[in-house]
Amino acid sequence: MLYVGIDPGVTGAVAVLDDSDDSMRIGSIEDIEVLQIWSDDDIGNQAIHLAMVERPVIMAKNVSVTAKQFQQFGEILGFLKACDIAREICTPQKWQKAVLPTLPKGRDAVKKATREWATGRWPKTNWKRTERSRIIWQDACDAAALAEYARMRAGGGR
Repeated sequence: MLYVGIDPGVTGAVAVLDDSDDSMRIGSIEDIEVLQIWSDDDIGNQAIHLAMVERPVIMAKNVSVTAKQFQQFGEILGFLKACDIAREICTPQKWQKAVLPTLPKGRDAVKKATREWATGRWPKTNWKRTERSRIIWQDACDAAALAEYARMRAGGGR
């Protein structure tokens, strides 16, 4: 069974949790090959449960970046609909409350808790956005949490 989490946005991420070996794969939302994981020969016949954030969080400092966020969100929804892939769209608060052991107060504290949870849960996953990145990719950690949320909602939770 595959569980997919999508965190759309400017640096959005896709996380694919394979229940057979509890492995986590992450990729950029702009990399359409990541979104086509279910067409791969080795996993094409598996059932997929997908969860994604309700809508892009409007944090952009200019209109063009905000427009790009909503464009990507629409493209993702269109792709999923065209492929007839069922999805659950939820608010960040909903998956955070379900996945994180304790939900801290404050946005920065929640981000830190999500990073610590994801990197601790899948320590072998490369959580950097690029080879040159120095910091952990927050959107990938959020997408991984969404994939875990999809697993919990499908009845396969840990």
